[in-house]
Amino acid sequence: MHPCGMNIDIDCKPGKNFKCRRKNKLSVYLMLISFVIILAFFFNFRFDWTKDKRYTLHPASKALLKTLEHPIEVEIYLAGHLNPGFTRLQESTVHLLNDMYQFSSQKITYRITDPYRQGREFTDYLNTNQMAGVSVNERSGNGQWTQHIVYPYALVHSGDRQVPVALLVNRPGYSGEDNLNLSCELLEYRLAYAVQLATQKTSRRIVFLEGHDELPEETISEITDRLSYEYTIDRGVLSGRPDELNGYDLVIVAGPQTPFPEADKYVLDQYLMQGGSVLWLVNGVRLRSYDELVRDGKTLGIAEDLNLNDLFFTYGCRINPVVLQDEQCLSIPVARTDTAGQTEYVSTPWYYAPLLTPSHRSEITKGMSWIKTGFASTVSFVGEDTIVRKEVLLASSAYARAIPVPAWISLEEIYPDKKVFNEAHLPVGVLLQGVFPSVFKNRPGFSAQASGNFLSESRPAKMILIASEELIRNPLGYDSYSRMQFSNAEFILNAVNFLTDDTGLSALRNRSLQMQLLNKPALQRDRNRIIGINVVLPPLLLLGMFVTLSLIRKRKYTKEI
Repeated sequence: MHPCGMNIDIDCKPGKNFKCRRKNKLSVYLMLISFVIILAFFFNFRFDWTKDKRYTLHPASKALLKTLEHPIEVEIYLAGHLNPGFTRLQESTVHLLNDMYQFSSQKITYRITDPYRQGREFTDYLNTNQMAGVSVNERSGNGQWTQHIVYPYALVHSGDRQVPVALLVNRPGYSGEDNLNLSCELLEYRLAYAVQLATQKTSRRIVFLEGHDELPEETISEITDRLSYEYTIDRGVLSGRPDELNGYDLVIVAGPQTPFPEADKYVLDQYLMQGGSVLWLVNGVRLRSYDELVRDGKTLGIAEDLNLNDLFFTYGCRINPVVLQDEQCLSIPVARTDTAGQTEYVSTPWYYAPLLTPSHRSEITKGMSWIKTGFASTVSFVGEDTIVRKEVLLASSAYARAIPVPAWISLEEIYPDKKVFNEAHLPVGVLLQGVFPSVFKNRPGFSAQASGNFLSESRPAKMILIASEELIRNPLGYDSYSRMQFSNAEFILNAVNFLTDDTGLSALRNRSLQMQLLNKPALQRDRNRIIGINVVLPPLLLLGMFVTLSLIRKRKYTKEI
């Protein structure tokens, strides 16, 4: 109704009235926007178009989060005065926990706690509970160096259970940016695994085999103590029953010295046929006398015969009767006498103590530094079996050699000709997984013992073979002479976690995030141009668009008038 009392019909058909058509489109747009806002309020969703899917949780993580029954709280201690790198790590942790909050039906919550605001007693508590502070040296704006301590850790709480999580991976020899990127890659695995540990109802079971002069408990107490936080640990001698190992998630054979009888091999074989997992740490060479080496400067190295060659060969590998020398090795103090008759000790490479290089493509060894060992042998793959997947986990450096035994192990070999190190990346530790044939498949007598329960082919199974027992000995990965800590403990823990994992969480360790780093030389070279493009140009463009639109509107409405 017009104010003057006249009835006016407005024709809103296309081409009749531009203003009415524009009004109808605006109404449709407002309705669509309102609908999207309402959906976003009730449903939390986003699209991850990144190439490496860095904002998408792994299916194994999602499956774990959906099974949570009780609330979990994560306390983040990476707070306070943080440089840009640690700030990025903190933000990545928060973003990941926000995703976990959504997929767990809001059962996972978190809070950030600055350790320094809690007082000295609190920081002392962190330092003595596997969360020691990390010293950070930085150059201030005036060129002076400053040092402060940060705590790149989180603590997962579930009821009365607490699981510490190291957020930072600090691999020696790598830049801070590389270590930071690796930390972000492993972040989801470490948090998801901590959640699994905090919520698991029953502990998985591990048995250390005895009866063949394996390493005694006091010799491997450090790794046993660490494993006991997550697993139930047993030690025992085989009695000959084919099914006596079936209740265990993993069997560890650490440093046997005497041959295995056929009955014990049969039990281990049938355990693997049932889909079991075995971690072997077996020497290929033994010294006639270590005391003789210390006293006389040399001893004889001979092949170790444990009656396991046929077992390993059937499964697809073998331990070679050689001893490894490597330029990448530990050092030992060696006495030297100068012309004045004075004796001094000089740090000298000990090539029989190689520092093994982990494969950075494996989910077991990704992110690790060197592995300390000694008097190691090499491992070879045999056969063309496509059912068993074979992978090298630990290998020598690019400058090594394998010495066949019997051979003299002598301290005089600390000064060999460097040209003899002409072999590269010799395997020392390998992973085999898949369907294995039984070594007793065609042997009369043993299959009959099982009264029809004999398995000639395995269910999907896994085993890791390491041709050195030194890797697991105390002190675990620590060299007292150089005072360096190597990754032995992390390797054993990851190997055990992988061999006992039935949830798929281990696959998270293979996550790869592409680093988006700035080209620092280009920044210095084109500093003014980059500042102009990124700082000055955007507001100028906005100002130009504003002026142009204002002139267009002014011209349009001036013509209409």
